[in-house]
Amino acid sequence: MRSYLLLLIGSSLIGALAGCGGDKSGCSVDDDCVVGDVCVNGQCRALAGADLSGVVGDLGAGGDLATPIPDGWNPDALTASCSFNADALLYTCTKVAEGKTVVKSYQFLDASSKAMERFIRGTTESVHYLVKTDGSEARDNYTTASHSLRDVTVSGFLGPNRVWNGFGSSADTNSYKDELSTRKYTGLSADTLTAVTFVDERSTHPFPLSGVAVRVVDYSAVSTGKQVETTTVHRRVVVTFNGTADVPISLGDYACVLHLDTHKVDGCR
Repeated sequence: MRSYLLLLIGSSLIGALAGCGGDKSGCSVDDDCVVGDVCVNGQCRALAGADLSGVVGDLGAGGDLATPIPDGWNPDALTASCSFNADALLYTCTKVAEGKTVVKSYQFLDASSKAMERFIRGTTESVHYLVKTDGSEARDNYTTASHSLRDVTVSGFLGPNRVWNGFGSSADTNSYKDELSTRKYTGLSADTLTAVTFVDERSTHPFPLSGVAVRVVDYSAVSTGKQVETTTVHRRVVVTFNGTADVPISLGDYACVLHLDTHKVDGCR
């Protein structure tokens, strides 16, 4: 599961800058799609690395920046696909399905950053997540491969707030061949979360109190054959949270407002 928060940040801003009122699904050429999408088999697809998603992506239940950790969570609570390293006090869970392998590791830490065997309310101060994802897909004229790494620590379990810090990276490749040409799309991304802070009771205050989320993306599209073309794009998105639903968001020279409650971007200048 991708990070809903940063997926919202990226897709909303791309749509706003493209001046489009909604997504386009059917297409004949790339120009039929919104900025950041490409036409593959008659459907608009997000260009590799261009969707701006995922610094805390694929964290399972924690992927939406929530942390439902029960008291006493230990190896007995894990499924058969998980293991526990008693020496490192590290939990590792592996899931393989539909061409994708996801390896998630969890470690509980006390106030002195010492590893703990289980989550204990009143003692556990933070949880360290490490998620590695590798996937691929091949069809008649379409192939894709994706790789990502997420390293995030959630702290503040001894207080009223939850604070997210971490980084992530991804590398993606898509290739599509038709009668006229072969198109290859590649994308690299790097993400950071710095002191993104929520109150523990998210139902009373769902928006981050403070903190900064940054995503930097570089991607390219290369067409060879009868149609020869190369396109490269660099994006740097910065969101600064302020405790409200209306937060400043920047993309290069653009400065806009992201509305976390309505998922819209406006006020660009």
